[in-house]
Amino acid sequence: MEKVIRYKELERVMNKTYETKNLSWLYRILNGEKEVSDLSEREFWYTQRLSGGMIGNPCERKIFYQYHQVAKASFSGRMYRLFDMGHVIEQMTLANLHACGIDVKSYDPKTSKQFRYSMYNDKYISKVDGISETGLLSVNVPVVFEIKSSNNKKFLEYVSKGIRKVNEGYYTQAQVAMDLSRFAKICVFIVVDKNTSAVYAEIIKYNKEFAHQKRKLAKKLITNPKIIPHKTRHFCNYCDFKKVCDGGIPDQRCRTCGKYEWKDNTCKITKEDCGFGDPCENYVLDGIYRTGLLG
Repeated sequence: MEKVIRYKELERVMNKTYETKNLSWLYRILNGEKEVSDLSEREFWYTQRLSGGMIGNPCERKIFYQYHQVAKASFSGRMYRLFDMGHVIEQMTLANLHACGIDVKSYDPKTSKQFRYSMYNDKYISKVDGISETGLLSVNVPVVFEIKSSNNKKFLEYVSKGIRKVNEGYYTQAQVAMDLSRFAKICVFIVVDKNTSAVYAEIIKYNKEFAHQKRKLAKKLITNPKIIPHKTRHFCNYCDFKKVCDGGIPDQRCRTCGKYEWKDNTCKITKEDCGFGDPCENYVLDGIYRTGLLG
């Protein structure tokens, strides 16, 4: 296990300098002008691609089901508020970094959206919260940023144990971001305490062996739609895909159709590009969901 590198220099700078003048976007959102932000977008119902946030889940079957859209993810109003709060804290943290004179870019000027990197025909992706091509403070090499928030109890665990020991999924997300970016070998991972607004910053170095293991896993799950992985009993009762996992019928989607092919995203019948959405009249439930599952 690699050594935890706490970035105290960045913490000190961020705690010393903070301005609200860069938060005019937030006040516009609160006044109802949602078009100035991505906060109104909902990408939780069905996923189109396999992301760095997904590939870190300990249950390979859950990742497979999520990618192949066997069921909708369901979230309560409270969870949506938590997601939105996370977005707000992310933007506040970026504003904090700018106020400190740190050259961090949060949107790709070519697309006006988050920086996004991918491989496997755009099926395996990473969206990063920011990049700095020149580095920051004493770290003078290109970096990617990941910004998260947590309650006080979890925050203190991050401070005492480091990101990887507390949340392997976050560590994986950072590694995938560096791997797919192809330019950054350091991720500056920032966690904000939602109770106290304290900041924890950690330097995570690129772990090539670990990142390539996740690459291989992603390729296996994407390119083998006929092979359902074994499940890991990890919070099964709270899983959105438990019903299907226990033998239920999946939703009718292109990716649960027996005619779906990964190569070139084509349909065996129509010979057309697969839209990854609602199926056409040729839909036939894939046989792997008819035979029942083991374990």
